Amino acid sequence: STNNFNSTLQVDRLICYPNDSISFTFEISVTGGQGIYAFNWINPDTLNGKGPITIYLKENLSLKVEISDSLNGKVLFDFQVKKDTIDSLIYDYRNEYIGFYDCTVNYKDSYQNPTVYSTYKDTIEVIKHSNFKKLQISNIQDVDFNFKKLTFWGYHLSGKFQNDSIEFYYYMTAMAMFSYTYNGKKLNK
Repeated sequence: STNNFNSTLQVDRLICYPNDSISFTFEISVTGGQGIYAFNWINPDTLNGKGPITIYLKENLSLKVEISDSLNGKVLFDFQVKKDTIDSLIYDYRNEYIGFYDCTVNYKDSYQNPTVYSTYKDTIEVIKHSNFKKLQISNIQDVDFNFKKLTFWGYHLSGKFQNDSIEFYYYMTAMAMFSYTYNGKKLNK
């Protein structure tokens, strides 16, 4: 039985959300020893395999797994994830959505002519708001953002993100007499 192999934690993705939780996706990378490796998770004992594994952190986390190779060599991997060392600005959930979007806009004036749309192109920018729960869409308005469903809403406005696209509906009066529908793809930086 030999212990001539090493394991390291590889972080694939970190995202900080406004409800004070962090999505932490990682995998255990093993070098040396004799593959195939077995992973016996001690803490949390509900985990399986080497990953990728996603955990939502609300507090510090201790990861502990015993790894054995095909020659019965064993190594204990113990790693502490300290929540307060994760920079929420670097891993801000909004990072994925900010940027410029090339949009097709359908404008409708229900008051003048309810059956006629005019269509034009526009580039909008999505930026971070000083409030961690909000985004700003160009000069239209601040919007609240539901990161679980990727939806957002504001005064006379609702919409969603999907992959690298944005879609939202914006109307000017309570009776939606004037409305704009934006559909756009994110431009590469």
